[in-house]
Amino acid sequence: MPLVAELEGVRVVSIDLDDDAWDALRARSRGGALRFRDCASAAYLRTSRRGLRHFVHAPGAGHCSAHGNESAAHLQAKSVIIAAARGVGWRAEPEVPGPGYQADVLVTSPAGVRLNFEVQLAREEDTDYRTRSLRRTADGCRVLWLTRYPLPPRRDWESDPLAVPDPRAPQARLVENDGQQFSVLVDRMCSLEEAVTDLLSGKVALRPQIAGERMLSVVLARRACWSCRARMTFWRVIGEHVVGACGRWADADAERLDDHAHAENKPEQARDIRAAVAARIKELRWPAMASLSSRASKEAGKTYMAFSCWQCGRVQGDHYLSQVWHEAAYNPDQPEVLISRGASVVEAAHWCRPPEGAAPCRIGPSPGH
Repeated sequence: MPLVAELEGVRVVSIDLDDDAWDALRARSRGGALRFRDCASAAYLRTSRRGLRHFVHAPGAGHCSAHGNESAAHLQAKSVIIAAARGVGWRAEPEVPGPGYQADVLVTSPAGVRLNFEVQLAREEDTDYRTRSLRRTADGCRVLWLTRYPLPPRRDWESDPLAVPDPRAPQARLVENDGQQFSVLVDRMCSLEEAVTDLLSGKVALRPQIAGERMLSVVLARRACWSCRARMTFWRVIGEHVVGACGRWADADAERLDDHAHAENKPEQARDIRAAVAARIKELRWPAMASLSSRASKEAGKTYMAFSCWQCGRVQGDHYLSQVWHEAAYNPDQPEVLISRGASVVEAAHWCRPPEGAAPCRIGPSPGH
């Protein structure tokens, strides 16, 4: 059920016609002047029960290979996309042919940026979104697949295309509600109209990277010395992450602390970390910081960077403290210290929705370049 036909070689879009124009076109279509471009068959006017105008083949014409068997829901979704795009000043046209494909809806910005919205309501297990997207990007168009059944990763190491959108073939889940109303999951669930409006107005954008401030996370814990029972504060670097303008964050390839057991050097010994910890425990009114220095351990059989009691000087070994960090990992209220490491970029595709008035995550050079 297409939305487009041709009248004497001129493209006609059903949903663009008012009542008078629709009635006039109906009269002319009886003479066979209205035809489909792809199959040259005569086109006839029809209005769905919900009032959506569209074109059909002659009764009994059978299946036409040039036109997919689009459902009423598919047509409704396309009409919603068109109305929303036009509402924010983009030109929008349905069923626009391209080299090796036909766009469900092609929208074009005032600056000439082109985007294909592709609605996929049927379940197609073998759909290759990347190959189909390449045809569109090779034609200078971006693409977004609105899919009822997003394909799962084909391999264990591939990311979920909804949780981590593929910039080469981005997908968003399309949900049909009662009455052919649609919701879309982009960065959050919203109506199809709102999703299109936000995407085209720049309120939400697909970004291949999270760009923002690189933060070092340090967890704090209190424990009594195993020897003299003096209370003291320990600290442990638990990771680094980059926080984007949208509030999304991603790990910044920090080394796992489990790998630092009995290490000769540890990140906790850095001056700025010690200073930040000292300031935080002063606010908390926690016990004094444990000492941290190179110490010889009979248990470990080596010299390594170890905590020791500020009062009696006994080593508080990594094995002794392992239970402390285990308990801290399961306590959501465990105090932490965040230390800025400056601006940074992490490869992490995401739907970026910055606060009102802020810019989305910038697209910067890849880490290491």
